[in-house]
Amino acid sequence: MEAPHTYICCDANQIKQVLINLLKNALEAMPSGGEIHLNVTQHTKNLTIFIKDTGVGIPSNLLTHIQKPFFTTKPSGTGLGLVVIKNILYQHKGTFEIKSTVGEGTSVTLAIPLWKEGTCQ
Repeated sequence: MEAPHTYICCDANQIKQVLINLLKNALEAMPSGGEIHLNVTQHTKNLTIFIKDTGVGIPSNLLTHIQKPFFTTKPSGTGLGLVVIKNILYQHKGTFEIKSTVGEGTSVTLAIPLWKEGTCQ
């Protein structure tokens, strides 16, 4: 059965950058390998993209800091990846949420508004 097409009003390159940053983070969180699960669902008003890795997880005391500019736990990180994601989603009237458990992995849920007639320029 073919799934219906879902449309969002977006800058494709910016949404691609969001997904690249999130998938790169997931891969880097699994230095010994693991799994990345990706699920896309359409809701009444949003397209939801769920990404979950089986990586090392983020300690709860760092979760409140990881979206701040220049905060990083990576030796060669800039601390701008999540800031860029947050800004791009804000421009698209979208949201994202991060949940993490040390030793189990991290999940990110993105919500991007669906396209409606007359909403895109």
